Amino acid sequence: MALMPQKVDSNVVLRATHGPAVTVQMKKSVKSRLVKCEKFTQDVYKWVVATCWVGGMDLGEAMVLKGYAWVFVKYSDTYVEKEKLTKLNRVGVWQEPAQPALDYRAQRRMPVAQKAPDGCMIKGNFSKNGEIYHAPNSRWYGLTKINPSKGEHWFCSAAEAAAAGWRPPRQ
Repeated sequence: MALMPQKVDSNVVLRATHGPAVTVQMKKSVKSRLVKCEKFTQDVYKWVVATCWVGGMDLGEAMVLKGYAWVFVKYSDTYVEKEKLTKLNRVGVWQEPAQPALDYRAQRRMPVAQKAPDGCMIKGNFSKNGEIYHAPNSRWYGLTKINPSKGEHWFCSAAEAAAAGWRPPRQ
């Protein structure tokens, strides 16, 4: 039984660690009834962002009120006040300190602050594509963290990194 049409995102984000509980709750809410969705936009991946109802119940609102979902304000602020109430009452994901998945992902993309040893600014790290070095002007430089315990290195020049068998990033 499909709960929503294929490729429809609701304007809430479900917490991955509560996935099974969220699925059970959604199945209870739907109970094999017809789900109607109203599209209001598409995301950057061309997925439909919609509000969905079963009977007269707004499924997104119900999931937010039960603490099974975060509001995704990039597309709609419809449930913001409901989420504040849920958070205040420590319901569902708000029973403990919680960080929405979108905030967590954004934080992981923040530049990594590391001090280069003795002015050797070239970062040499391992990736699935091999041993790669990043100069400070590389688009990946700020996101690259060097872990010497894993054999990653700091180099004093691109020539030194290349001589050691490392290559620059392809992009």
